[in-house]
Amino acid sequence: MKILVLDIGGSQVKAWATGRRRPAVIPSGPELTPRRMMAVLRPAIAGWSRHVAKIVRQLQYAVQADYVVLGGGKAKLIRHLPPKTVRGDNSKAFLGGVRLWTQPPRQSR
Repeated sequence: MKILVLDIGGSQVKAWATGRRRPAVIPSGPELTPRRMMAVLRPAIAGWSRHVAKIVRQLQYAVQADYVVLGGGKAKLIRHLPPKTVRGDNSKAFLGGVRLWTQPPRQSR
C-alpha cells in the first residue's frame, strides 16, 4: 500500500510518502497554490515511474518477454513507457494469461 501523509501547518506543509526517508517541506502561506505544491511533490511521482521501469526491465529479462502490457489505474500516469511496453486494460489480463498457455506464440511486434 502506498501512503501520502500531509501535515499542513501555519508556516509549512510536510509531505511524507511511503518509501521516502524524509518528508518534503514546503513553505506555506497565501502564495502556496495546489500547482506549487504539486511541483514540489512531483519528484516522488517521478521516482515511482523509475521503479516501474526497473521492474518492467527485470520482468522482460526474467521471462524473455517480447513485450509487457502495463495495466492498472496508475499506468496512465506514466508518460513515457519503458521500451517494449504497451499500456493495457485490466479486463484483458486474465484472457491474456490463458492465451499464453493455450495458443501458439505469435510474431513479436
